Amino acid sequence: MFALLGLLMTVSPDAGVDAVSTARGLALELGREKFEAAASRFGPEMASNLTAKALGQQWQQLTGGLGVFKELGTVREEQDPRGTVVFVECRYERSNLHLKIVLDERLRVIGLRPTSGKTSAEFEATAREVLKGLQANAWEEVVARFAPVMVKALPAEALARTWQGLVSKSGALVQVEAVRQDGSQPPYTAVELTCAFEKERLTLRIVLDGNLQVGGLFFKPAWNPPATADRSRFEERSLEVGAAPFKLPGTLTLPKGKGPFPAVVLVHGSGPNDADESIGPNKLFRDLAWSLATKGVAVLRYSKRTFEYRGKLSNADLATVKEETIDDALSAVNALTTVKEIDPKRLIVVGHSLGAGLAPRIATADSRVHGIVMLAAPARKLWQLIVEQRKYLASLGPASEASAAAVRAAEENAKRLEDPAFKATETVDGIPGAYWLDLRAHDDVAIAARLAVPMLVLQGERDSQVTMTDFTAWTKVLGQRPNVTLRSYPALNHHFMPGTGKSTPAEYERPNHVAAEVVDDVAKWVLSH
Repeated sequence: MFALLGLLMTVSPDAGVDAVSTARGLALELGREKFEAAASRFGPEMASNLTAKALGQQWQQLTGGLGVFKELGTVREEQDPRGTVVFVECRYERSNLHLKIVLDERLRVIGLRPTSGKTSAEFEATAREVLKGLQANAWEEVVARFAPVMVKALPAEALARTWQGLVSKSGALVQVEAVRQDGSQPPYTAVELTCAFEKERLTLRIVLDGNLQVGGLFFKPAWNPPATADRSRFEERSLEVGAAPFKLPGTLTLPKGKGPFPAVVLVHGSGPNDADESIGPNKLFRDLAWSLATKGVAVLRYSKRTFEYRGKLSNADLATVKEETIDDALSAVNALTTVKEIDPKRLIVVGHSLGAGLAPRIATADSRVHGIVMLAAPARKLWQLIVEQRKYLASLGPASEASAAAVRAAEENAKRLEDPAFKATETVDGIPGAYWLDLRAHDDVAIAARLAVPMLVLQGERDSQVTMTDFTAWTKVLGQRPNVTLRSYPALNHHFMPGTGKSTPAEYERPNHVAAEVVDDVAKWVLSH
């Protein structure tokens, strides 16, 4: 819902003084279903992506169960590097809806989406209070925070049994190590507390509504260190990557000792990945960082730009993979040269999935990159992979119109993107044509073929996202090169974690780790180069 309403434009932060009244006017027009008037407030990019008709359809779907619109309530204002943000409460007969409205310096709407109405600090504080109540065995106090549906689903007696069973298995709670919030399903916000218990780590996911009532309470597996990592053999320190306005928090995992050490930069796959490239309870990049550092290789990992600045990036900010991925990878390489314990002549780029496919371009752009490691590197175009992936997912379950439609849509998109007449001004899957045309213009396999640096190409044979078809293509082009090593692993999936049978999305929700043989192969290769 409101997928197109989060678009932002790069603007001056000097917003006008009437931002609040403008935002209130927009909210009133939406509440009264005057969609033409509301859409007339949009900036050019918003207007080009969201017509008044589409706005009306999305708004009516969003508010269909709220009853009659009554009035506007609470309003608050914040400043943002891209404009002024105004939060407005729309009061309906049955419930309230909060909007986040972003205005540029000319008071044009450049961002609009439903939101919770509460601050992130309020959500975190509430989640911590719930956890505190569980620790204190204050079941009635915790249940008093529940929404009605939760009171029926998990009364105090059941809550007590659940918590006591967990403590019996995992030990007492030691500390909360990390907090993450997910507000992608307004009016709900999920707060995830990574909790270290005496015997293991678990994630407590608390779903809160706009009134800070608990609408969901879940305990999930969390990441625990792999057997290939020895925490006593390395340390971690912060190392910032990139430059304003898109500085990225990074973590350097550094072996203990004098050095200088060889070092690798980890480059993410597609999507808004965190520094660990987390999926479910699994963390590919943290596995690699801790395990490689245990063996004497320094590792730098960082949050991807699309993760760190979600909701704050315009199409211009992400024009191509250069802005999305390559520039930050090059900044990470440069950051490593400032660390005295790092050998500047032994800098390696380790890319995964899309990052692996882009590794040759990264190495071409910076002569300080001594070699590249490509994990699950696509040899085909992204849209070709998407078609194959949709077909594979459809094959896993019974035939359905939804899965067939997904395949057809992917095939139609691929046909458009391969059409010589496709233009930069067009949009496919919500992504501007310029991004797609850049991917079409670069042949990553051909770029790799022209590179002189050493390369290690690894592939999981159970990978259903980047398959052995791609690995075969890399082998055909690079297989005879003396400074290129290629290897595939029969039991491993796209994240180089072991399993059996067909790889499915569900296996990424089960705790797992990067296979020891992959860690060994990467470490030995880096240390020998």
